[in-house]
Amino acid sequence: MTDPTRGVELTTVEPLPAAVRDGSASGGDLAGTIRRLLDDVWAFLREAGDLEPGHNIVVYRGALDPGPAPIEVGVQGGRRFDQPSPTGVRCGELPAGRAAHVTHCGPYDAMAPDYQALASWARDGGQRMAAVSWEVYGDWHPDPDRLEVDIYALLAQE
Repeated sequence: MTDPTRGVELTTVEPLPAAVRDGSASGGDLAGTIRRLLDDVWAFLREAGDLEPGHNIVVYRGALDPGPAPIEVGVQGGRRFDQPSPTGVRCGELPAGRAAHVTHCGPYDAMAPDYQALASWARDGGQRMAAVSWEVYGDWHPDPDRLEVDIYALLAQE
C-alpha cells in the first residue's frame, strides 16, 4: 500500500502579485469557467505588454461542491498594477503563509488524489487547513502525462 501523503511538504509561501479575474464555479463547470476567465486575463496581459506574466493560477476560496464557490483565475505577474480592466481583470495576490504543498504530475482532471493527500497529511499531522487552496500550472505540454501543477493548501493560523 502506498503512503497517501507521499510528496506532501510543509512550506512557507510569500505573497506574489497576479493578474486575476474573479468568478465562481462548482466541480461540474470548473474547466469551462477557468478557460473563459483565463482568456480575459491573457487578453489584458497582451494589451498591457509589460507585466511580465508567469504561470496560470487558480485560487479556490471554499469547497467547489456542492458549490458554487468563489475562485480567482489568472496569471502570476512580475509586478503589481493599479488599473483594473473593463473585463474585470484586476491586480490580485497569491495567498501567503504556511501551506501544505504537493506537485501533481499528469492530466488536470486527475488531481483529486493529490487533494486527498493534502487533507490526509494535514489530518495525520494535526494541522488545520484554511478554506483557501490554489494551483500553479506548469508549462504547457501536449502530452497530458507530462503536465505539472503545484497545489497548495493554506494552513490555519495557530
